[in-house]
Amino acid sequence: MSTSLLYHAFGIVGYFYQSTCFIAGVIVVAIQADHWRLRCPV
Repeated sequence: MSTSLLYHAFGIVGYFYQSTCFIAGVIVVAIQADHWRLRCPV
């Protein structure tokens, strides 16, 4: 999976893909916030 897929498939913006795991039949996708988007614009 890639960051591009997060955006195009799920509409998730401002996050980076970290990892994927399968737990009890559930797909868990770990993502991390883009720290540049969290900074103050001033």
